[in-house]
Amino acid sequence: MGKTVRNALIAAAVAALIGFLLEVLPALVDSSSAGGAGWTLAVALGCITFFILHFVSANRRTAAASPELRERALSFRCAPDEALVYFVRTGFAGKAVGVDLVVDGGIVAQIKSPRFACVQLAPGAHEFAARIGAGDSALKPGSARQAGVLAPGSVTVLHVAIQRSMLKSQLVFEPWSLETAKARLPQIAMVAVQSPIAPGAQRDGSVAAASARPA
Repeated sequence: MGKTVRNALIAAAVAALIGFLLEVLPALVDSSSAGGAGWTLAVALGCITFFILHFVSANRRTAAASPELRERALSFRCAPDEALVYFVRTGFAGKAVGVDLVVDGGIVAQIKSPRFACVQLAPGAHEFAARIGAGDSALKPGSARQAGVLAPGSVTVLHVAIQRSMLKSQLVFEPWSLETAKARLPQIAMVAVQSPIAPGAQRDGSVAAASARPA
């Protein structure tokens, strides 16, 4: 059974249960005022349940970075022949939904909110993306994408935020200053990352691959 079918069945069961309770409720309290809108409310709650399950179903088990790795990341020191990129999520909106972090076409980590991850890369041109699942569903916020050239010894901090408009919501990258990162990241849990795998090749680009513990 696929996840979408499973989620739909659970949502239908929730709607049926709530609808039944709201239909019985007027009889129990000797009132007819609650019964008219009962099934409408039940269907609405069932739809909400489906969307919540749909979003969360893309989540994967992640590993928390080791204390040593976290201390190293929070030093914000970068070797001259490397470049560091920090991905950060904060805020309440969609906090339980895992967002995949993609570097050069390969997923390096998934973070909820509030979490951050640090990726060590070779200087040069790179492409970054943040997405929920495959990033191709109309039910999910659109993917955030950014390309750039990382200078040797550079530190880049990208905050993954949800930008809302009248018609849609989408993920966006918001650059953070190093001062903002130093002030806020010590209060946020860190997620370990894996080496990014570009299409057709494997790359050694993970600052967090050496040591991690289960989340």
